[in-house]
Amino acid sequence: MRFAVLGPLEVVDDGVAVPIRNARLRAALGMLLLNANHVVTTEWLVASWWNDGPPPTARKMVHKTMADVRTMLLRASHDSSETPAVVATERGYVLRVAPELIDLPHFLALARRARTALATGATSQTVGALREALAMSRGPVLADLVDMGVSWPELRAADQQRLATLEILFDAALSRGRHRDVVSDLATLVERDSPTERLIGQCMVALYRSGRQLDALNIYREMRATAVTRHNRELGRGLQQLHQAILNQESSLEWSHGQPAIPGGLHLTGASV
Repeated sequence: MRFAVLGPLEVVDDGVAVPIRNARLRAALGMLLLNANHVVTTEWLVASWWNDGPPPTARKMVHKTMADVRTMLLRASHDSSETPAVVATERGYVLRVAPELIDLPHFLALARRARTALATGATSQTVGALREALAMSRGPVLADLVDMGVSWPELRAADQQRLATLEILFDAALSRGRHRDVVSDLATLVERDSPTERLIGQCMVALYRSGRQLDALNIYREMRATAVTRHNRELGRGLQQLHQAILNQESSLEWSHGQPAIPGGLHLTGASV
């Protein structure tokens, strides 16, 4: 049985998707997966499920939901001896599961692999790690729960890790001159996701280096409009400077061996737009 949280929650057993139609079951399993092999306290589950005040039966409802998650996993598994276990403790619940059965730990490890490949000059391995990461990342972490209004600190932290990992992987590819290999992936990510300012800058640089100056400027204009509309703020100083450099076709934007992914002196933050 395998679990995917990089995007909408998915559970797959023996190649077959396990349907989880109950929203509370999805939320409970999502929380357990984000804290795999660590206790999630009953108090935290109550507080996170009922922001406006729990009902008197809240603890009983948590216990029943966790029992339902346990039953669901057992029924869906072809091999009960390998089924991840939902274990009750004095303080709450813990999902006992091998980390390799969840996509997020493997995804985060790709950043470490990319750093090593970059340090040793193994460009093909760097791009390979990026391709693998992009194939795994189907959108924001537990996107289906986010659409339901869920906003746990653990969920936000996991998604920040996802975006930071993608930044590292794209940095590695761009610093090796592979802008044409990744430009379409960056453009898709920026359009589909809630990108960080660094990812936006990486996309603009990749487009510019691929001979698509107008597209790079359009990305900036679209992302600026999004920032103003959603958050009533301007994009960061670094992106503004990058936009001006692209307008001026500054030579510092061109790739050369040993040059960083983003031209030196431009500070692009990890803030999401």
